[in-house]
Order: sequence, then structure tokens, then C-alpha cells
Amino acid sequence: MTEQDEQAQAERERLWREWAPTAGVPLRLRTASMPNPIETMAITATRQYVTEDLQHGRCLVLAGPTGVGKSFAAARVMWAALRGHFWYFPALCSQLLVSETRAEALETARHERLAVFDDFGVEYAKEGGLLDTFLDDIIWHRESDRLATIFTTNLTTEQLVKRLPGRLVDRLRGEWGRVFECPGESLREQELPARATEPSGAVG
Repeated sequence: MTEQDEQAQAERERLWREWAPTAGVPLRLRTASMPNPIETMAITATRQYVTEDLQHGRCLVLAGPTGVGKSFAAARVMWAALRGHFWYFPALCSQLLVSETRAEALETARHERLAVFDDFGVEYAKEGGLLDTFLDDIIWHRESDRLATIFTTNLTTEQLVKRLPGRLVDRLRGEWGRVFECPGESLREQELPARATEPSGAVG
């Protein structure tokens, strides 16, 4: 790596450290800028997403058990793009259900250029409820405007199909989006160590 490359990487890291907290990225995920993390299925999926889908405003659903690196991989997309907002989905739902915070939360979730909705599924209400209406609204706007969107969920694809209304499943698995299964054992008992270096701007 040349001195110019090192300076560019240091500047990118500085920008990320300053910007990530304002974009909702949790402290535990701000290490998403580390070079060459463990090659999880989620990292593989998001690397492909950045290369092929991000610029076209498509949607990616990372589905799999707890602790396989889905949230980390999603935050890494934000690091690569240096734009967007990260929502813990249950917290967003709470904002949508309170009249005082609903309008701002709905507007931002509809129109943010890159949106990460983390931990979708646990809190999702029965079909026909308010959350169903709001999620339909958010996804409709984001698909219509071709805005890059990532969902992480502990639900399997089969459970998503059972939990979501058919029209939403069609959007998430159609031309706009795809569901990527991320099986594996939990990584939460170990670190995600760096291994050597990577070019600035890469995802994995």
C-alpha cells in the first residue's frame, strides 16, 4: 500500500467514525470498517450487493439465525457507501406507533437513500395491523423510488413468507429484492478479526 493509499484509508476511517453515530450505527457495529473480516455468508452477500445492486437501488434481505454476522455485514455496506441510516427495526416500530414521532420516522424511512432495517420480524404485528400498513407504505415508496434497502432478520425464508402479506413477499423476492440465507454458528463468542489489508472502499 502506498503512502497515498494509507492517507486515503485514514481519511475514510475518520469520516466513518464521525458520521456513523449520526446515522444510527450502534457502537458495537462501528468496527465494520476493519480490514478483511471473517468471510461469513452475510459478508459474501453484501460484497455482491455493493458490487451489483447498491447503485441500482435494490433490496437485500439477510435471513438467518442470531449471531452469524448479518448486522455487521449490513453496517459494512454503509461504511462502503458512507451514506444511509441504520434502524433497529423494533425501535422504528415504536416510533411509528406513537403519533408524536410517526410522521418524521415514516418520512425518513421512506426516502433515505440507503436504509438498513436491522432485526426485522420479532415485533411484527398480525396482518392488517398498523405496522403492516406502515411497512407496506415504506417498502412501496422505496421500491418505487429505487432506494437501496437492507433487512436483517432471524426468521427463515419460510417464516418470512408465512409472516408477511403476500404483496410484500413478492416485492422482497421479485425484481427489486432478493432474500439471502445466512446459516451458520453464532460468532458472538469470538471476535471478527482482521486479516491483512484490503483496498479502500471494498466491502469484504
